[in-house]
Amino acid sequence: MNRRRRQSAASAHERLQPWQLTAQVAAIVAAVGLVYLPALRADFVWDDEQLVTGNPLLRTFSGLLEIWAGGRTADYFPVASTVFWIEYHLFGSKAVGYHAVNILLQTADALLVWLVLHRLKVPGAWLAAHLWNSSRARRIGRLDLRTEESFVDVLCFIVDLLFL
Repeated sequence: MNRRRRQSAASAHERLQPWQLTAQVAAIVAAVGLVYLPALRADFVWDDEQLVTGNPLLRTFSGLLEIWAGGRTADYFPVASTVFWIEYHLFGSKAVGYHAVNILLQTADALLVWLVLHRLKVPGAWLAAHLWNSSRARRIGRLDLRTEESFVDVLCFIVDLLFL
């Protein structure tokens, strides 16, 4: 009996139409936007001064090399620090750009969670992606730039999962 249920769930999963997949993706993107778009009106908070606006390593190319060498940073997160370096050269001291990138990273993370679960044929993958997104939003409670490090880490981890 359980075997029939699993086969039925798997065949129902395979029968998703393109418009259903598009609707699931749109629902995830809309949910992330609903949760995080208010952050676009926010300024820098908490330790953002130390991470970005007051960080001399973000100003020059030699600073980027020092980020990867790991000599002058308290935490060694070269990929996230490189993202900050790029953002600094794109947005300067305008917080809205950094928050927009944070929102895009969170959207990518939620979509990749959905994609991994969808490929694994997990029933309700889009709901799991919603729950994952909402639990992160509640746990984080704010969108300071320190959260961008975790978004970049999760993004890299999920992309690795896709290529296993």
